[in-house]
Amino acid sequence: MSIRFLPGCVGVPEGQPVVDLAKQIVELSSLVFRGLITFAGHSYDAKDVFEMEKFAIAEGNAARTTAQLLRNSGLRADVISTGTYLPLL
Repeated sequence: MSIRFLPGCVGVPEGQPVVDLAKQIVELSSLVFRGLITFAGHSYDAKDVFEMEKFAIAEGNAARTTAQLLRNSGLRADVISTGTYLPLL
């Protein structure tokens, strides 16, 4: 499993990469997989409130879809959080 370390970011892309990582985590006795958090840092580039809304909706949809993939794979996803703060313009 590859985890991206970008300036100011860490994580894996949404969807199946999250499921693959979660499966590895549950195999480790020293870690407990509780769920996921998103951070759409690119949303800070929104030009107006309408673009902010699009980013927020996309982030929520990605979290919901990935959580469902986790559950469909037999993994618990008790914590689902969208972590992006979209400042007011």
